[in-house]
Amino acid sequence: MVSIKADLPESTAMSYQEARYAASFVTTLLTSLIYAQRVQALYADGYFSGADGSALTGQAILILTGAIVVAGILGQIILAIVRAIFGADLESREDERDRQIEMRAMNLAFTLLGLGFLGSMILLALGRESFLVFHLITYAMVLAGLGADLYRIWLHRRGF
Repeated sequence: MVSIKADLPESTAMSYQEARYAASFVTTLLTSLIYAQRVQALYADGYFSGADGSALTGQAILILTGAIVVAGILGQIILAIVRAIFGADLESREDERDRQIEMRAMNLAFTLLGLGFLGSMILLALGRESFLVFHLITYAMVLAGLGADLYRIWLHRRGF
């Protein structure tokens, strides 16, 4: 059997955990950008205005949530296949350091989400429309996830 294993120096090769976080980051970012572009066009066309605007906003956000989950699952499957083809290690050994990294990343995510939620509530109190408020909360969730993924990668690379 021929091995196609990449000969990268140990310091530049991504661990399986880092690759998982990177795949999560990429799939979430791409899905969210596609969603934002599509929703912006629909909003400009007046799709979310009227009596059923809030219901349509909720439906759009649920579609985004489902799309992020499906894209994330597909991204992880593709990552596992690619790493298996190239002979990379697929084992994920979790130790105390990984639990600490996860805890720090979750603290960052909750902080970002909390700030986004607070900003959204301020806008709601100032009379802004529900479309904007719900989307700001949604984007705060997305930003929290993206920030946590990047922070996890950084902590792993730093050797926390």
